[in-house]
Amino acid sequence: MPSPDPRRVTALSVATIVAAIVPVHLFGALAPDIQEEFGFGDAEQGFAIAAYFAVSAVLSSWGGALSDRWGPSAALRTGTGFALIGAAGVVVAPSYGVIVVALCIAAIGNAINQPSNNTFISGGVPPHHRGLAIGIKQSAIPTSTGLAGLALPTIAVSLG
Repeated sequence: MPSPDPRRVTALSVATIVAAIVPVHLFGALAPDIQEEFGFGDAEQGFAIAAYFAVSAVLSSWGGALSDRWGPSAALRTGTGFALIGAAGVVVAPSYGVIVVALCIAAIGNAINQPSNNTFISGGVPPHHRGLAIGIKQSAIPTSTGLAGLALPTIAVSLG
């Protein structure tokens, strides 16, 4: 079996991290425009974001164990599925409570994808390039923040 392409492994790693973290950043970017419509304030916004990161933190060791049991590829597919379901939930949420639940579902994806990506990179990138690959993977978090920031003018202004 041929060894995986390290560039492909790194690119997939970035994509799965962006998918897992963008829902919370998207909510944070759009919250000022939707607070009045959904009837929540800054404290509730902070709670929703804190809930996302709390679920991610609490479940991360479980996500790593899942990656060990299933393998990083299967775990990343599962984690990205949770992240996409959570993101869709945030987008179509009819209320603040649904947003919080959707963010918690997305957080399950983040809890799986973060540790699984490290295993994925370790298995698919040669040792002398792992530092670079992990550095590129870590750039996915600010990348998702930037994408969420772009959502403000493209989604909120054009679609309302």
